[in-house]
Amino acid sequence: METDIDSVKDKQKNLDEKFTHMETNLKFADEHINQLQSSLEKSKMEVYECHQKILYLEAYSRRENLKFEGIAEASQNNATSTRSENTEDVLVGFLENVLGIEDPKSIEFQRIHRLGKPKNDSEDGGRTIVARSLRFSDRERVFKQGRKLRGT
Repeated sequence: METDIDSVKDKQKNLDEKFTHMETNLKFADEHINQLQSSLEKSKMEVYECHQKILYLEAYSRRENLKFEGIAEASQNNATSTRSENTEDVLVGFLENVLGIEDPKSIEFQRIHRLGKPKNDSEDGGRTIVARSLRFSDRERVFKQGRKLRGT
């Protein structure tokens, strides 16, 4: 009986040691999980801040752009099946004839292009033209003349 009791005591002692070891490991794992969670929260904040900075920079870089909608595109060239249009000439003509800007060729643009892919069917107004001005003052000059188009 005493040997059985000693055997049970030994098993109890081994179980107590294993339990203590498991508690130690659990505390260690909990500490690491807490550290990882705080690191994850910090990373989420950094990603959010980077996202906000990217949005700001995108808006800042687009401030020299003007969008022109409703300007008809050149008719499709039957021989090559592509559109042959000088978008800058189309825009300069629009600025001069519709907006009444004197000497629109003095306005310098970095880039003028239409958005999207050309379509084969004839469209009312065509694709949007995006013009990036070289100087902000030129952009404002055109933008102010755009008020003439209200209601059109």
